[in-house]
Parts: sequence; C-alpha cells; structure tokens
Amino acid sequence: MVRNLWTLVSFNLLSLNMGTFRNLAVLEQTRTIVKQELGEKYIETIVPFAKIIQKVMQANQIDCFTAMKKIKDTTTLYDKKNASALFSSALMEIVEDKMFSN
Repeated sequence: MVRNLWTLVSFNLLSLNMGTFRNLAVLEQTRTIVKQELGEKYIETIVPFAKIIQKVMQANQIDCFTAMKKIKDTTTLYDKKNASALFSSALMEIVEDKMFSN
C-alpha cells in the first residue's frame, strides 16, 4: 500500500507542468497522501524540509517556489528517497502559512 501511494505521489509530481492551479492541486493531493502515510509523525517529518526551503528563501531573497526549484536543481537533497513528496508537502505548508498569516 505504501509503495502504491508513493508511486501515485511521484506520478502527480511529474504532471506539475500544467499551470498554477493544477500545480497547487497536485501539491495538495501529494500533501494529503503524505499526511495519511505519516499520520502522527507528519509534522516532525515535514518541519526539517520546510526549514530547508525557508533557509534557501532567506539566503537568496526568493519566494518559496523559486527556492524549491533551486533546491531541486542545485542539490542532491531532492534525489533522496521520498524527498520530492516530503518537500512538496513542506512547500504547501509554507504556502498556506503565508496565505493565512496576513
């Protein structure tokens, strides 16, 4: 079951080239799957990924999406097992936090 969910997450992440709303929907679906899989360990697992994104944002004075692209393109972090799903979940947490913190 876990393998099938991670396969679905990977498939969804490959389809991120279809526009902003589609991208956000895929990211949200990915986060939902990751939350289901991790259960109570979701927050403690996602926080380090969110911190990495935020540090890249701050160091380069860029938005979270650009930071995520920079992480993906310039580091090996994104290549680790399940990293794409975990970074995507962290990215959605950052996006929602920014939306509701204003």
